[in-house]
Amino acid sequence: MKAIFIERYGTPEKAFQIKEIPSPTPQSHQVLIEVKAFGINYADIMARQGMYRDAPKAPFVPGYEVAGIVKATCGNVTRFKQGDKVLAFTRFGGYATEALTDERAVVKIPEKLSFEEATHFATQFCTAYYSAYTLANVQPEETVLVHAAAGGVGTALCQLLKLKNCKIYGTASSPAKLDFLKSQNVVPINYRKEDFKQFFENKNINPDVIFDSIGGATYKKGRQILAAGGRIIAYGGAGRSKGLLKTIKFALDFGFIHPVELLMKSQSALGVNMLRIADHKPEVLQSVMQNVIALYNEEKIHPVIDRVFNFSEIANAHKHIESRKSIGKVVVQTDKN
Repeated sequence: MKAIFIERYGTPEKAFQIKEIPSPTPQSHQVLIEVKAFGINYADIMARQGMYRDAPKAPFVPGYEVAGIVKATCGNVTRFKQGDKVLAFTRFGGYATEALTDERAVVKIPEKLSFEEATHFATQFCTAYYSAYTLANVQPEETVLVHAAAGGVGTALCQLLKLKNCKIYGTASSPAKLDFLKSQNVVPINYRKEDFKQFFENKNINPDVIFDSIGGATYKKGRQILAAGGRIIAYGGAGRSKGLLKTIKFALDFGFIHPVELLMKSQSALGVNMLRIADHKPEVLQSVMQNVIALYNEEKIHPVIDRVFNFSEIANAHKHIESRKSIGKVVVQTDKN
């Protein structure tokens, strides 16, 4: 099998190396998947830069999600068999032509769903579903702010929130992304031209729920405009820069939260890391994955695919994500490797 390693931290051109390695053998409750496509997530970018604490030390194979065909299973796996078309979470190791994972992190997918499209329903749609429906418990017709609303998680969140008839505001910057949000009935906020906090204050609006993938000062501003009874959910740190001093500043910019403040305003400050859910609550992850695919089967949600790259184009795929031009999901297919 072939695998893409992060050999060293740094730029996409210098970090990656494709290697031929032995195929793994499924152990207890594991499924071996012949990978047809895998998704790129912003956490992969941070891992390549040596900024993602959960990632193994280089050299390692990154990747959180794959779509493909079951190649083999351990004897005690009963829900899947060879030949099944599946989507799976991987705790790294997804950038490969074969991937091994726990059966509880696997879900069958319908024939009409392409492998490339399916990848949007793993890390990003599951993060959105768990954040919006489980943690925030978004209620019908609430006012919601989604940062980076045209990104992979952002596009998923907007679809899920529309099912609740929420009033959705979304931050973005490029004309293409702003136009996309308008087409999705999301009120766009160009964060390069207008401070989102000032935007809401001028309109005398306080969001009931804020989904924050940026962190730092953006998170602090969000808390300042959050409605009584509101919830703010942090699920990323895209605003972080490399370097010790910049990291310290980024952490301090979040501000400090005292429980009494939350109590007095009946607010909630919540965080999401799907790796922790996969590690400690695999049954919750399994339920979320099944619910997401069920929504797709009911034609209530759909994948948003920005671009599909070939296996050998992994550096270009990372550069595309870093360009901040992508709308929705960026995918790598393995067939043309």
